[in-house]
Amino acid sequence: RADRASPAGGDVTVRRSVPETVAGYRYDVRPVEDGCRADTCLRLTAPSPNVSVTVNVTASSEIRSIESPPGTLAFNLSGGGASGPSDSAQHVNVQPNIGVGQGVNKQADGGASVDATNQNPISGFIYAPGRPTTDDAVRFWNDTSDLDGSIVSYEWDFDGDDATDATGPTPTYQFESAGRHDVTLTVTDDDGSVDNVTRTVIVSDLLYNDDAVSFDLDGSGEAGGVRFNVTNNFEDRDIRIREVLIDPEDDDINRLDDGDNDDDDGAVELLIFGDEEIGGADFEERYWWYTVNGVSIPNDGLIVDISQDEDSNTNEARMSPGSAASVELAEFETSSDNQVDMSGEPLTVGFRYTVDGDNYVSTFTVVPDRPRIGNATVSDGGDGGVTADVAYDVADPNDDLSSVTVDLYDENTNSVDDSETTGVSGGTATGAASLSAAADGHEYVVRVTVTDAAGHSSTRVIPVEGGA
Repeated sequence: RADRASPAGGDVTVRRSVPETVAGYRYDVRPVEDGCRADTCLRLTAPSPNVSVTVNVTASSEIRSIESPPGTLAFNLSGGGASGPSDSAQHVNVQPNIGVGQGVNKQADGGASVDATNQNPISGFIYAPGRPTTDDAVRFWNDTSDLDGSIVSYEWDFDGDDATDATGPTPTYQFESAGRHDVTLTVTDDDGSVDNVTRTVIVSDLLYNDDAVSFDLDGSGEAGGVRFNVTNNFEDRDIRIREVLIDPEDDDINRLDDGDNDDDDGAVELLIFGDEEIGGADFEERYWWYTVNGVSIPNDGLIVDISQDEDSNTNEARMSPGSAASVELAEFETSSDNQVDMSGEPLTVGFRYTVDGDNYVSTFTVVPDRPRIGNATVSDGGDGGVTADVAYDVADPNDDLSSVTVDLYDENTNSVDDSETTGVSGGTATGAASLSAAADGHEYVVRVTVTDAAGHSSTRVIPVEGGA
């Protein structure tokens, strides 16, 4: 099969089942061409050179493209073989080490064949958000299968120290530092068989300040531009921005045009610059990018390649540690050249950048002029059942706050068990709510939603630790 690796960043997952009898062979999936890197190799190994085993194998692993140019990545499944079982062979339990790599050919060990009486669990997990920052509480879900039984325990190691940091099928964890973090899930089934899987979670520290506003660049009366700030929170390390992804949620918003044919008056489609008022970003030069007649935005987003672009003043935008930078996009239009009022219009913005030679991707959902939740905390009310005491502070750039709703949401029944709504006004507000639900063993989250007078809203979801 072949998969397209998006230059906007992300993982390519290859899943391959091998339902054959395996006679001492080792299988692997590898890219046909170089350019990819993976953490492990798909390997099925018998416990000795004289024994082979019969198992069901599922390979599931992430492939990350180092530069990820547009194009196609092809993968081959090599190896294989089948052998009938031997009546005299002993029963053997095996724990396949499964992953994806390259450059490993099949090897035959030979020997007797056996049927495995117990099929080991095949561990796996997914997580969200897929590109977390140190600001995110990352939710993990197990994706484990056991073909002949059930899973009785889940143990999670989030920091690679071989100690259990959490148990259960759906924990939440917030990483304190950016970088590559090896997360291991170990599962045990009802026969006592154990399997584990390790995935690398890449955590970034380029943070969106949640402060987007719309603006009118050309004085047309439509606020078709978007301005927001990002902060380099990597400790003692520079960020070098390589690519910028621009993708409005509404596909009818499909052009970006500054309304001018050059940058003499500062009218450009993309501008990244430092602002002393927000921290003094340290650039070798501020970066701008412009087109003569505007540019179309494909349905899957426009990618501005800073490193290769010719209509700009530099080949990178560099941020020093702790600095903030302002980003301007102007102005958004429909295909008929009608400018769009971007107030309240969701927009995905992504940055591909390097830190000490390592590649990172940070993607944010930017909604101009919406109210913000500055802080929201949940503590256990301690009254039995599920209780949550919630404290929050909110703000609105246009000083027109309207209401704050806090609810206790049951993820098992997809329903709200308790809710409080408070009227607010002006530019800032603080408040609290106490919510409760019966002890029913379900998973709960608290949702804090702030709404302004224009109907724009923001929601923050906070897991309730421990459940019921």
